[in-house]
Amino acid sequence: MAQAIACGKVISAGSAEIDKELGGGIPLGPLILLEGASDSGKSVLS
Repeated sequence: MAQAIACGKVISAGSAEIDKELGGGIPLGPLILLEGASDSGKSVLS
């Protein structure tokens, strides 16, 4: 993931907070597993 971010191959999650937590955005290519409590907004990203 660090390589994808270093190359700038990321897309925004649509939220500055989520992008910050992901280190700049969602890396292109790899599979991302989102975990969290019920009603935490996981489905909003799908």
